[in-house]
Amino acid sequence: MAAATLVLLTTTAGCDDVEAKPKGAVSVGAAELSATQKDALALVRTAVTRAAQAAGATPGQVGEQVTASTCGELYPKRFQKLQVNGSFVADGAERAEVVSNVRDAWLAEGWKPEVGGAEVAGEDDQVSGAMRSSSGVELSVRATVLQGTGKAPVNISVSTPCLDLSEEALADLDAQPIDED
Repeated sequence: MAAATLVLLTTTAGCDDVEAKPKGAVSVGAAELSATQKDALALVRTAVTRAAQAAGATPGQVGEQVTASTCGELYPKRFQKLQVNGSFVADGAERAEVVSNVRDAWLAEGWKPEVGGAEVAGEDDQVSGAMRSSSGVELSVRATVLQGTGKAPVNISVSTPCLDLSEEALADLDAQPIDED
């Protein structure tokens, strides 16, 4: 009986040139990265300050530095997301009231906030919106209102979509701490 042999040939020509790229990644140079970071810091300050004032609270912690994290394990280091956070606590307030206060404060800023996030109807706990930075990168702002006993802690974050950083922008970012999550 003759044995049949199957030979499978694969070609790897050009495979080193193939690189995974996140869908929708926004190309950013060093100047755009710097402008986006400054805008994110200004936005989180405004978002926290206005929301806290509307809720009758004192602005709490506001991030002083934008952090970067990779867009995922599959992607090279040049694909980064930026984020900066802030928070405050509204004493003697219920979550629904604070959600409404945050929404109204952001509406007064001319933003178009949306309320949602609830798993149970009528218990929305998030206010979110999006705006363009001066560099054209979209910044997402989100407030998550938690319910505590007699108080409502609020966490606010400003983030970007996945950015495709130029070599110069990545070098600038490398001078800053990066969260490899």
